[in-house]
Amino acid sequence: MTIFNAVPQIKWSLLLFFTLYFIIFASIASEVNNEEVLYQHYQSIRNNSSISPQEKAPLYAQLLKKAVILDNNIFQALIINQLHYSSILKADKIKAQQWLERYKVTLNSINSKQSLLALNILLKKNQLVEFQNDQQHLSALKISLTLFNQFDGMTIQRKKSLINGNAYLTDLDLADINNLTGISYFSIGDYDKAQQYFITSVRLFEKLGFLKGVAATLNNLSLISWAQRDFHAALKYLERPIKISQQFGDSAHYIINISNQGIYYTELKQFDNAIASYKKAINHPDSKQFPKETLGAIIGLAETYIMVNELTMAEQQLKEALQLSTATKNKKSQISAEGLMGDIYLLQGKIPQALTIFNRALFYYQETRLQQLEAETYKRISKAYQAQQKWQQAFDFYEKHTLLINKLNDDARQKSVDVLQNQYKAEVRQRKINLLQAENQLKTVELMAVKNQGLVTIVISIFALVILLLTVNHYHIRKEKVRLTRHNKAIRANEKQLMLLSIAFKNTADAVWITNKDFEIEVVNNAYVTHTHKHKSEVIGQKVVFAETHDQPANLSEKLRTLAMINGSWLGELYDQKSTGEVYCIELEIEAIKNDNNEIIHYLGVFRDITEKVKIQQQLSKLATHDDLTELPNRTLLHELIIQSSLNSQRSQRSPTILLLDVNSFKKINDTYGHNAGDEVICEIAKRLSKTLYPKDVIARINGAEFCILVELSDPKYGATAVARKILSCFEAAYTFDKQQLIVTASIGITRYPEDAVTPQELLRKAALAIFDIKARKKNEYQFFEQRMNSEVAEQLAQEQRLVNAIKNKVFEFYYQPFVDTKTGIISGAEALIRWVEPDGNIIYPDSFIPFSEKLGLIDQIDKIAIDKVFMQVALWQEKSINFGPISINVSAKMFSDPQSLISLLTGKLKQYNVIPSRIKIEITEGMLLEKIDLAISTMKQLKILGFKLSLDDFGTGFSSLNYLKQFPIDILKIDRSFIMGMHESTVDQSIVRSIINLADNLNLSVVAEGVELTEHLEFLQQLNCQEYQGYYFSKAISLIEIEQLVMAQKQDK
Repeated sequence: MTIFNAVPQIKWSLLLFFTLYFIIFASIASEVNNEEVLYQHYQSIRNNSSISPQEKAPLYAQLLKKAVILDNNIFQALIINQLHYSSILKADKIKAQQWLERYKVTLNSINSKQSLLALNILLKKNQLVEFQNDQQHLSALKISLTLFNQFDGMTIQRKKSLINGNAYLTDLDLADINNLTGISYFSIGDYDKAQQYFITSVRLFEKLGFLKGVAATLNNLSLISWAQRDFHAALKYLERPIKISQQFGDSAHYIINISNQGIYYTELKQFDNAIASYKKAINHPDSKQFPKETLGAIIGLAETYIMVNELTMAEQQLKEALQLSTATKNKKSQISAEGLMGDIYLLQGKIPQALTIFNRALFYYQETRLQQLEAETYKRISKAYQAQQKWQQAFDFYEKHTLLINKLNDDARQKSVDVLQNQYKAEVRQRKINLLQAENQLKTVELMAVKNQGLVTIVISIFALVILLLTVNHYHIRKEKVRLTRHNKAIRANEKQLMLLSIAFKNTADAVWITNKDFEIEVVNNAYVTHTHKHKSEVIGQKVVFAETHDQPANLSEKLRTLAMINGSWLGELYDQKSTGEVYCIELEIEAIKNDNNEIIHYLGVFRDITEKVKIQQQLSKLATHDDLTELPNRTLLHELIIQSSLNSQRSQRSPTILLLDVNSFKKINDTYGHNAGDEVICEIAKRLSKTLYPKDVIARINGAEFCILVELSDPKYGATAVARKILSCFEAAYTFDKQQLIVTASIGITRYPEDAVTPQELLRKAALAIFDIKARKKNEYQFFEQRMNSEVAEQLAQEQRLVNAIKNKVFEFYYQPFVDTKTGIISGAEALIRWVEPDGNIIYPDSFIPFSEKLGLIDQIDKIAIDKVFMQVALWQEKSINFGPISINVSAKMFSDPQSLISLLTGKLKQYNVIPSRIKIEITEGMLLEKIDLAISTMKQLKILGFKLSLDDFGTGFSSLNYLKQFPIDILKIDRSFIMGMHESTVDQSIVRSIINLADNLNLSVVAEGVELTEHLEFLQQLNCQEYQGYYFSKAISLIEIEQLVMAQKQDK
């Protein structure tokens, strides 16, 4: 082949070569160009302050897919770091862990020291955010201090984080780290340090023109001023963030900033400005898109309305807040809103409703470990109990508030101390590094000097060095020997201590287990085997688990492990199951054990069987809320159930209705048949009620013979009537005790929520008024409460109080109605009749207040006043030698039924006033002698022994047997006025009077006729030889002065 024949082949080969070269060069140029475009895209996303970190995440994810093609691990690591950061902000721990693992894998493929240093610092920055999200601010500060030490000598770029293929930190990273460090210092209460870091951060953000960062940091500075109570400075700091959020259309941060402005105005008592700020936040056009932020403004507005006593406006806002928090499942805001509603109830005097809300809030804050809010709730509960004047409970809760606040302050101080210690350690470490660097420089100089010396110097130096080394070696051998000796002693001491701990571990009464960091059991003690009936070989190597009983979740052990990991320990009560199948309750404490690097390496669990303790607590709790005889709910539990039913009524549209049942004359059953009979009747009533009523109806025993039935009715008027009839049907059949049939009746008072009252106390009180109304009419039925009953009872209570005051002040006077000799017309004695004289001079007669005083049980006190005043007056007449016959005193049935007190009182008055007993006549009524005749006869005999005359009043109206009458040691029979007043017209009355006078004559008794008003009455009594009479014919009851004048006039006429 000739050269000319080869030319075409060469030509085509060259053409192919140049074509391939062009393609390769173009692809390389394109690749470089694409990488530069992608990096510019990365920078634009990262530096764009108008996009939130959460919004940047999908943009970074798309960018990462393109970056993977370029096979640039450093660039990929920068993007993955941003995705890791976004996942942390979203609190997506699973996604964050996945990005972290990928980030570490990517770092392992990078060789550049500069890039690795920068990328590791960016990783620590993310960890710093993660610690802050978990409220671990001390751990976050340790990372911060480490980062600031690493910054020394580093090259920090202004904006670009990737230059010439290497990763660098930027001023934006530095600004973020300063801001994050400031947040941690703020959280532990070191406001000065926090302020320094925030100011540095603001300067860096300003330098970069990163306005969102400026706004966020200025907002943080405003929070410091708020914490230091410099609210004017806080408002000043907040002005620019508000403008920036408006500039960027950042509605969420605008609502937050305006709400914070409202908080500061509230603290300054500028309530109008505060309300305007909150309304501006709530009425923002985008407020519905940001319910969490808007919710804070609504609650703040409600709290401000409460401060200015606009309670209706506050309630409207809180109802809206509760609806929004429920819709967004924001439990914390819901509890905050409910707490403010509780404050309103407290101001309105609705204490039970307020306490219900505060207790619910307290439970939530304890469960979520929000201790500052828990402390404030203790204070709120204390105020509620103060309003109820329950001082002990108020003091107990205030003490809990004080203790928790002190604990939180102590914890904050300890955190500050820990931070200072960490700072000191970091400074010491830095000094050591500086010293080592200085030593290295010194050694370098010495080495250079040594090199410049001659051979002789080298030999001499080597020889001297050998001697020195031998000397030092000998010294160190001796020193090491001493150290090893001490170490061996320490080992033996530790072995002894470990042996003692081992013995204690094996023989302690509490069960103990120790696990590895994965919660797998490594060792248990003997008590564990005794408690669980499980052999050690069964559990070692297994994970700690708890029985799925009493609604305990399957993942309970993991939950407890997490709590112990986060908090360092966990203490509480739960249920477990022995190998025998027996379920028992334990008190368990779990402690996380950490190494010097603050890493958890073990968990220690200590528990004890508290089954008996829990049973006792349950029994005590039941005793506190249930009646021990019938096991029905008692008054305490009933009140809680009424409150709960009232709250439910708004949702169920069924009205809580109270039927208060009172067993009529129950005391008679106890007095007649004994308390055992009464208890059996009560238990039988409880059984009948339970069978008759629906299971959902609440039956409670609130007093000796009082039951209360709580029913929820859609039509209370009609429904309550039906329920009352069902209840009364329980009393149709007789009750049996010891083979005796007992007829038992009951009365029922009915009240409705909310028509009659809204509190349990008022509902029960008004139901009792309805029963009182029934008994006043002496019926056995049911009665709805009516408003008139309140005024009637109020009048009755007022009358009762007036009577009590009258007895206390002894504002009683005595009038005297004469007894007159029927033959001579001369006064032969008088009956002392009591009169109640009011301050205005109004005289109240006995028939208006004696029955009332008997009903109230005050009649015996009136008896004592009467006896004292009459004895005093008779003593005065004795001194003046005025004697017109014995003075009669009326004694009540209550006084007469207590002979010991009566005899003691009369004996004392005889001695006190030195009165001749025969000048006093004791009047008793026939009805007083019917129940306990033997005791009555004994009492009368004792009175006769003292020398008193006895008069049987109202004779003929009772049911005394003539057989008993002859046994009564009485002196006088008083014929009741009802027979005397009709005597001139009725032959029957004449016959009765004649029979009584003949009977008295046969029994050697004197006779006094009451109610003589006509001449015909007196003439007929004279014919029958009646000894004395009393009545208007001669005189009505007259005052002391008038009776004395009348007696004196008669003596003068003689």
